[in-house]
Amino acid sequence: MTSLRTLLMGSMLLLAACGDDEEAPVGNGALDASVPTGSTQTPDAATIDAATPPPAAESLYLIATSANTADETNLLLMTGKTLDQPSFDPSKALQFPGGGSVSYRDGFYYVAETEKQTITRYTFENSAFVKGPTLSLLGKGITYISAYFEVAGDSTRAFIISPEQLKIYEWNPTTMTLTTTHDLSALAKQGWGQEFRGSFSRSDGKLFLYWAYTNDRKDFINDFTLGVFDTKTNTVSKVLVDSDCPTTAGFGGYFDENEDLYLFADSFGLFTKFGGFPNPKDACILRIKKGSDELDPTFRLKPIQALGGREPWGLYYAGNGVAYTTAVDASEINKYASVFELIYAPVHSGWLIDTVKNTALEVKNVPPTGVGFESYRVDDRLLVPRSTGKVQIFDVEASQSTIYDIRLDGSATPLLSLPGDIAEITRIR
Repeated sequence: MTSLRTLLMGSMLLLAACGDDEEAPVGNGALDASVPTGSTQTPDAATIDAATPPPAAESLYLIATSANTADETNLLLMTGKTLDQPSFDPSKALQFPGGGSVSYRDGFYYVAETEKQTITRYTFENSAFVKGPTLSLLGKGITYISAYFEVAGDSTRAFIISPEQLKIYEWNPTTMTLTTTHDLSALAKQGWGQEFRGSFSRSDGKLFLYWAYTNDRKDFINDFTLGVFDTKTNTVSKVLVDSDCPTTAGFGGYFDENEDLYLFADSFGLFTKFGGFPNPKDACILRIKKGSDELDPTFRLKPIQALGGREPWGLYYAGNGVAYTTAVDASEINKYASVFELIYAPVHSGWLIDTVKNTALEVKNVPPTGVGFESYRVDDRLLVPRSTGKVQIFDVEASQSTIYDIRLDGSATPLLSLPGDIAEITRIR
């Protein structure tokens, strides 16, 4: 999904992997990708036992964090050999101003730079990231450049959603060119601004778009809204609305093992339950069955019931019909001056929600730190960052995230802590 995070500045051909100086030395300027990063000497062929298999490559992981100060956003890009110990050294991280995002697909890493409004393709060779071609979107009027992909199983199609323009910009990750635009005016509502809050791409070419109607977040149409874009006809085929459920901030949602899509309507991250907004509604979990493009009329969960009156935030799949969320007691909400302070307040407990039984299990050993904005499935593990920080309205200072390995039995193991909000976790090899 899109969820909405950030990465990279791009004058280097060689980006260092920072878990180990020998693993990938830092380069300055344009380096030849063919230059080896270590010894190229190999044993004489006659001395190698043909029955002995070659050694397996060491594991290597990439983590990106978006570290904010009152003045700027910096992306920290790091690699490490394991997620189970603090092998990531922020002091050696590459730092890039302006924020952005990084995404992996088909052996390539795509880096979107928010300030430059570019997407650059990288490969990982000889323990280093090597710069490839760049697509520029400067001057197109797009306010947020993302490297996240929206078309499943097609290496030639990717989309960037521009809600202000009610357009989709389609680009080709193979040729790194902008190909065309598509119309989203079917999602417009007169008198309302809109926000695109994330998307889900299904194997049949349907693209489901979380949508919200708000005027500067001072007013909301507080109904869950989902656009259905058909990438085969390049049209908005449907606009789905559930007026019993609130609008969504887009933190979470997932496909399960059956490719049923579970969607989260979370009161716009508690926004519409904060500060006296009219028409408040409890959060919902909704479903679209595989092959369908309608909300399942037989399925609607109100997780606040299973959570004992707590308000959930985020929904991330742990497997076997169980999803992870953070939740805050309703009595805590109005103790804070803004939703942005509430986000990082130490009042969010971790829970597992069984979407079959509509029951909840508290994850006891996750501390009541701030919410997690994303989750990541790596090595069949659900990794959820939890954040703390000093918050003044939109400025987040000195934030730090700890990554927890969440298990179905309700246990959670802290893996490591890094500055900022986690923007990507992926396995390189």
